[in-house]
Amino acid sequence: MAHAMSIDDAYRVERVLARNAQGITELVTIDGAGPFVRKKIPCALAHRTVWAALATCSNPGLPRVQATYETPDWFAVVLEFVPGETLEHIVEATGAMPANEAARRALGICSAVEELHTHGIIHRDLSPTNVVANGDGVHLIDLGTAHMTTEPASPSEPPFGTWGFAAPEQHGFAEADERSDVYAIGRLLGYLLTGARPDDQQFEQILNDESVVPPRLRTVIERACAFEPSARYQSARELAAAIGGKERASAPVVHTAMPAPAAAAQPAPASASAVPTHATSKNASARNHRPPIVFGAAVVAAIAVIGAVCWAGLNGMHEGPAQNRASVSEGGIECTAEQQPERGDKQQPERNDESASEQSDAAPSHDAASATAASTASDASLELVESGWSPIEHGLVSYAFGIRNTSETETIDYPEVVITGRAADGAVVFSQPQALMSIAPGETLYFGGPAGSGTAPATVEFSVSAPSARDASSAHEKRATLSTSPTVSAQEGSFGTVVFSGGVTMSEGAVPDLTSSVMVTIVLRDETGAIVYGATTNTSIPSPGQNAPFACEVYNPPAYLTIEAHAQFW
Repeated sequence: MAHAMSIDDAYRVERVLARNAQGITELVTIDGAGPFVRKKIPCALAHRTVWAALATCSNPGLPRVQATYETPDWFAVVLEFVPGETLEHIVEATGAMPANEAARRALGICSAVEELHTHGIIHRDLSPTNVVANGDGVHLIDLGTAHMTTEPASPSEPPFGTWGFAAPEQHGFAEADERSDVYAIGRLLGYLLTGARPDDQQFEQILNDESVVPPRLRTVIERACAFEPSARYQSARELAAAIGGKERASAPVVHTAMPAPAAAAQPAPASASAVPTHATSKNASARNHRPPIVFGAAVVAAIAVIGAVCWAGLNGMHEGPAQNRASVSEGGIECTAEQQPERGDKQQPERNDESASEQSDAAPSHDAASATAASTASDASLELVESGWSPIEHGLVSYAFGIRNTSETETIDYPEVVITGRAADGAVVFSQPQALMSIAPGETLYFGGPAGSGTAPATVEFSVSAPSARDASSAHEKRATLSTSPTVSAQEGSFGTVVFSGGVTMSEGAVPDLTSSVMVTIVLRDETGAIVYGATTNTSIPSPGQNAPFACEVYNPPAYLTIEAHAQFW
């Protein structure tokens, strides 16, 4: 504790940014370095695992954790300082944003929030004051009320979130989950388009003005902000696809759990270049998927009447999803009523948290639709090339896998692998689906990261979800390919980290839709060539023939012998 106090005293407070019941936020420097943002949270209110999980995130829209320490009264987190203006300041100064600019900002928020959700973090307070915009895009700057999906909320915890942007369940209707953040992003998009806060009486009037808000984006907002969580987009990725005009026009359905997965065969790993060993451990967190909030029929009837009336009256919102109403094109953001499917129906083991296949009014019955979804395209198929894992702290595991598109003609969107941990008696302790963006004919992609629910598994299985016909499309144009530098360097970083760095190049060709960056996956192997660790980072899409550098900072990786880097569009 004395050491922590000396660290606390070493920081020089340049300015107090905020002070409230949640703690103190300060602008600090140390030994001439900085500035940094230091959040001092009362120990009783600190969600320590949130900050450990945030340290494993690599999205440029999320703050980088520089250090954490604890004193008798405070849990302190030191973060990078992000210059720029909050969305609130921008809107107050310039008014409502054009549709294309508002959509672009919202897509950036979706990307950052998706990364949080992948690591098991729910933000719970996405508001105009907690998002900063600068030349690099949008950045989330405050995770003081963030929560892990692996940790149940305390019954004594007071309501949280910013009024007008926080979802209804955050005010006592039910426990918050990923869809609570989806609701807040929808409200943020409405705020950017109208220039009015959602609790302002003018908000709904401006939102329904087609000369200000394109009808398609209004429809997206209405669905994202549905009172019942199961009626919303079920993930930030689904919402991003809808904002970008890539979602199929349909209504959501309630999900059901699928059968447990079978063990997947693991072929021998590929060779890799040798690098020095770092024998350490990793502190991380991961996503634990929970079933959606689904109420019984009688409760639904009561809440639909009482909750919707009360919430609509208090917060000025419309309940439930709406259908697409028009086709609009706004400054490069394609707004069409006939939208492409974001992802198809899959036979998914232990899958109860993502959206099932959605049906329009003209679609067949649920049983018929499920049968149709089960059929795959003529030659669209995926195979698991290899996989591996090792235990890390807090009952979690670190994993990496490689999958290959065996088709010679079909590109597969949203290929998915389900990572399932089992106890020694075979009981499932976690099941975590991981979807990628798209995989070209004959292409092999790698992905890795943390997984688990806090209970250490005895075995971990990897199961490839079968792609549906809707996920497969013929490759009509030459697609660009990504390559990483043959040598990946490893340098000791600060606070017990290792920084893996290199570069990415791209060939001539088309870049897949809805991609805005390159995801680089670092794969570490032991002396036998087996995968023991996986981590990801993002970099920009390079111009053909140019090099985009990447750096992946890993906190206390396990012992390893060789390193690989694999790149994919993201």
